[in-house]
Amino acid sequence: MTNYYHFKFSQLPGDLINFLPGIKHVCERDNKQAILILGVDINWQSVGALTRKSPATINKETFESLKPLLLSQHYIAQVLSWEEYDPDTYKLWCDFFKILRSPTEMIAFHNDNFKHWVDLDKIYLTPTNIPYGNIHRWPWYCYPDMACDLSKPWIDVTPDDYLQDAIIVNRTARSRNENINYKFLRDHKVLFVGHPEEAETFAIENELTNLVYYQTRNLLELAIAIRSCKFCIGNQSLCFALAEAMKVPRILETCSY
Repeated sequence: MTNYYHFKFSQLPGDLINFLPGIKHVCERDNKQAILILGVDINWQSVGALTRKSPATINKETFESLKPLLLSQHYIAQVLSWEEYDPDTYKLWCDFFKILRSPTEMIAFHNDNFKHWVDLDKIYLTPTNIPYGNIHRWPWYCYPDMACDLSKPWIDVTPDDYLQDAIIVNRTARSRNENINYKFLRDHKVLFVGHPEEAETFAIENELTNLVYYQTRNLLELAIAIRSCKFCIGNQSLCFALAEAMKVPRILETCSY
């Protein structure tokens, strides 16, 4: 009997963070560890959710940034590039998605070729309420065994006391509520995490001369910063996914839909 469960994923990195509670649950329940097989720079063309190919998907830089954080979790044993781990199956996938396919064809393809993996990409092909509802529950429609208690943290890192008095903010260009401003933060110690151009825009839009851009080398350092802060404010993003995963005090800026 193998000591590992294999999980395949090639969509948005924030979604992967949001799917980790189910991975953690089944691994701890069955006394196993996860091997994460990530599709890097996937260039598909298809219908439905898999039409999406944006800078937010996992590229080589994001893959290397994700690895230290994922490998720091006790329930994850390895984080591998799909192309390097299983080049034959990777090529099969790429060839299949060179042309448009119906949802029925795509689901059949996944069922036939990924029986030995928990294929998290299949979630985006299954009729659900995506992109609405609770994102953490999306995998449960395909894999009911991943249903778990979402009130418990699924990422654990050691906090840094240096940041305990700071408010951390992240605001991306996606999933914004344009009726909100953050000028009320002018008199507080505020650190912005994310991309530097987002920090610059945020400071200008909200007239925050006190804003400090906090640069991190990878997602493990980012998670430590978020875990350490007084509280975190953000819209729906990878950063907020980390705040949710660690159950730090947090405020979500909800977008219009």
